[in-house]
Amino acid sequence: MGKAMSGFLMSLKDVTLAFGGPSVLDGVSISVSRGLRAALTGRNGEGKSTLLKVIAGDLEPDSGEIVRAPGLRTVYVSQEVPADRPGDVAFNALSGGRRRRSILEAALLSRPDLLLLDEPTNHLDMESIDWLEGMLRRARDMAVIVVTHERRLLPAGVRPCPPASLPRARSCRTPPAASGCPGRPPLFCRTMK
Repeated sequence: MGKAMSGFLMSLKDVTLAFGGPSVLDGVSISVSRGLRAALTGRNGEGKSTLLKVIAGDLEPDSGEIVRAPGLRTVYVSQEVPADRPGDVAFNALSGGRRRRSILEAALLSRPDLLLLDEPTNHLDMESIDWLEGMLRRARDMAVIVVTHERRLLPAGVRPCPPASLPRARSCRTPPAASGCPGRPPLFCRTMK
């Protein structure tokens, strides 16, 4: 685990991002603490992957505030599986599903404070999905945010955040008592327009 040892890992407050047109993220606020289990669901093109990239630090928002704990270690696993890795004969010989699993194994073994998974079940067979589900269940000391259409990967006790296309901003959270873990921090999110 990284140096972010307190419960707080990071937060976004009123984050907005547009790519030359309407906002993809509009006033998004989220607080991430150690042990968080959260899922973002919704239709394609609603900003879920963009939000993960902002959380990971791969994209800078147009406005809003981002606060990260000192020493925070974040790993982002993209939904795209690389076609090839130059010079990596073993990886290049793998099928798409085996490549995905290899990438997920490396991400989990790096033991980040915050693990961001964008459609992690793409290209996986049922056995690998079961493996991933078990690994995520055992990784209790890290925060995990998943973009998924695979309902069984939704973290226990966490309902998905509302789809991003809802016309009004709404807040959602899962009360800690509903998760069965009284100390587990809830997810706060705002739908994106």
